[in-house]
Amino acid sequence: MGMLLGRLDRTDRFNYRRWATVGVLVCAVTEVLSATYMAWIEQHNWEIEGNWWIVFFRSEAFPVTPLFIFSSGAGALAVISLCRQAMRRRAPARCLAPLLSFGRLSLTFYVTHLIFGFSFIQWI
Repeated sequence: MGMLLGRLDRTDRFNYRRWATVGVLVCAVTEVLSATYMAWIEQHNWEIEGNWWIVFFRSEAFPVTPLFIFSSGAGALAVISLCRQAMRRRAPARCLAPLLSFGRLSLTFYVTHLIFGFSFIQWI
């Protein structure tokens, strides 16, 4: 999805509006679907421990579930699209230059935060 966003025509503002709308809608639908399923499961008093399939209806980060991946990916898509559209409206200020450089290293920082985060959790 990131590669698709990177290859979009940067001069067309409609693309970013459309992707922001898609991101918000997918995120909202996924979270409502997850909350509905979890309320239904709690209503029937099913325990999560014995029923492995219940995990697939949760949208929580640990353990990572398919609904969490859809929800967080769509939310990130919306935020990135809105930020890109906001930067198109006016020229970036000089104080934002470090943030622009920081954004180009997003995969490096993502992997680094996972390594340090899991190392910290293991240390605790």
